[in-house]
Amino acid sequence: MLNKVESVSFYFLSRTGEYSFRGQRFKDESAVRIHRSCGANCRMFMKAVTEHLQAATASNCLRGQQNVLVEFGGLTSITYSHSGRMIEVNGKCYFNPKGINDIIQSESFIFG
Repeated sequence: MLNKVESVSFYFLSRTGEYSFRGQRFKDESAVRIHRSCGANCRMFMKAVTEHLQAATASNCLRGQQNVLVEFGGLTSITYSHSGRMIEVNGKCYFNPKGINDIIQSESFIFG
């Protein structure tokens, strides 16, 4: 899939309390938005994200508390919740005890 993508968009939501935002509402409520054109290099640019997903295990979905939305050139998206540990992609959920936040919020990832 990443071979067909030329850009990636990140949406970060910072909230407390109980909430559940999806799709456009998530984007509208996001505090930080980053669009990264990566051309044919998207696969390599997103390697750390791919590895994080590969290390995750299948899980029951826990709704709410979404904090990161990653869109891959309009083809698909990944929604992270519960401090980036719960991952929802293509209607399936996964869990990684290490949250995605430390990976994608680092300066070297965004500007590297």
